[in-house]
Amino acid sequence: LAGGRSGGRAGGSFGRSSYRPPPISRPMHRPGGSRSPMLHPGMYRRHPAIYFMPRPGYYNNRGDLGGSGAAVSDAPTSSAGSESGEVIEMNDLVATTNERTSPNAMSSSRRGTKVVDPITYYAALTGVYGMIVYKANRSKNASGDVTNGSALGPGVSVGRLTVSLDISDRDDPNNALARIGDIAKKANIRSRKGVQSLVADVSLELLRQEAAVSAACSSYSHLKSEGAAERTYYQLSTVERSKFDRESINKFGGKNGLEEIIDDADNVGRVSGEPPQNKATSAVVTLIFQIEGDQTKIPTLTSRSDLKNALLRIAADAQTEEALLGAEVLWTPERRGDSITEQEVASLYPELRIL
Repeated sequence: LAGGRSGGRAGGSFGRSSYRPPPISRPMHRPGGSRSPMLHPGMYRRHPAIYFMPRPGYYNNRGDLGGSGAAVSDAPTSSAGSESGEVIEMNDLVATTNERTSPNAMSSSRRGTKVVDPITYYAALTGVYGMIVYKANRSKNASGDVTNGSALGPGVSVGRLTVSLDISDRDDPNNALARIGDIAKKANIRSRKGVQSLVADVSLELLRQEAAVSAACSSYSHLKSEGAAERTYYQLSTVERSKFDRESINKFGGKNGLEEIIDDADNVGRVSGEPPQNKATSAVVTLIFQIEGDQTKIPTLTSRSDLKNALLRIAADAQTEEALLGAEVLWTPERRGDSITEQEVASLYPELRIL
């Protein structure tokens, strides 16, 4: 290996988005088939007022109506033979009471009857429902399980795709290493959208460089917990990065801050005007990702068709909503004067299979 194994890294890890739209539930119905007025207020011409009545005998015991009980006895009541769930209109009760009692007695009666405004009632009901949903989501997040809310399904997919390429001329600005290096340097790894674009652009570039691909391999695992998926992701990243002697480019952002190192790879270790020692080299590009759901499953790569389908799936799923939790692109050699042979590639990446 000439000049050591230089490598490049670009990507980011952001975790799950804090906002998740609540699931859309179907309208609920009562067992008898009638719709609930609380769930379907639009079916009424006006919102029904909710009244709270004192218990039976309340006024007689207090003596507010002179002990006669005439007002209460004249009010509409529910007899033993009436239908279950019959609603008593309190407006009739208040009107009857107003006719038979004095102003002082009526004042006392009004103090005993509370009228709840419909808007206040529905606002309170909405608040209670929101609190229930919030506590349920908080409990689910505390356990770390990713069970719903993602367009790509439950759980988290963690994958790695490695491609070996033959680079005939390092001076060619259109060779795979030069193109991927340019994409990485321009990528905005401070945002999830930027990392999504990075993964899509690198996948597209590898599809365009299909003629230079000599071998490939992949690995995939699906986990229920986001924490377990994140550990698996960083384990893969550490193993792949340990194959480099140094990282000439290291751009990694996300929830843990920004790490960015970019060396002048074209001039380090070279005399001015001197051409690179090696124009031809092998190269290795690796994509590591963690994406919500179970749809980004990468099969074992046995043909170029498998590689193409895997790259297309990664590029598409990485840009789906905010399903991409983290991803990075690794490539070697990075410095222009470095090269790596096919034997060294086979030693460092024994999982590679010739396509």
